[in-house]
Amino acid sequence: CTLFGRSEAELMALGRDGLVDPADPRQSELVGMRERTGRAQGQLRMLHADGSYFEAELSSSTYVDVDGRFASSLIVRDVTERERVAARQAQLTAILDATPDFVGSADPQGRLTFLNRAARRMLAIADTDELSEIGFARCHPAWAHQMIVEVGVPAAVRSGVWAGQSAIACADGRELPVSQVIVCLRDAQGRITSLATVARDLSDLHAAQEQQRALEARLLEAQKMESIGTLAGGVAHDFNNVLAAILGNL
Repeated sequence: CTLFGRSEAELMALGRDGLVDPADPRQSELVGMRERTGRAQGQLRMLHADGSYFEAELSSSTYVDVDGRFASSLIVRDVTERERVAARQAQLTAILDATPDFVGSADPQGRLTFLNRAARRMLAIADTDELSEIGFARCHPAWAHQMIVEVGVPAAVRSGVWAGQSAIACADGRELPVSQVIVCLRDAQGRITSLATVARDLSDLHAAQEQQRALEARLLEAQKMESIGTLAGGVAHDFNNVLAAILGNL
């Protein structure tokens, strides 16, 4: 009664049609299920006394009571907040799946709990593959894993966050250079709940830097050659002057 904000008598008088959103298509499915099997379980939009709707999880069954009369039972639970959290989670997952960055999380024991679509693609892990038996060591080449274990994770545990450069061990054998951030997440009691990470591909940046270094090296070489040419020209000019003076005195 408290859930609906009505008295028992009001609930009895209103019946199912007065408590369920008539526009909810799930109602006919659940009614049909109960008529066929005697039981029904699912979710419906139901109505508070103030006119607002809430998402409800319900379980209903029909039976014959001790007097031989047909009766039914109904258990209703408000799951509005649970659905709101699930919707936010789905939205967040969609956002993370849209980014090309490697995004993941692991429990305090280092077992993976989440990988976005880009991370799964890099590691060749299917969307349906279970992550709980995969350690985050699989994500990195040996040297990067050692650095993260010895430097990154301890720093994140101490101060909440660590940032640095490491590498992702791609399924095709490549080591992908990345700029990586590790965040240590804690509950209200200060206990570590998970370690989250975001890693951004630095391949294009490294390629641009290498190209820049190559251009600078070529420029330096050209400048050296120009200096040598200038020096050679000066020496030849001086030699000609000396040679002219010698020949003029013969």
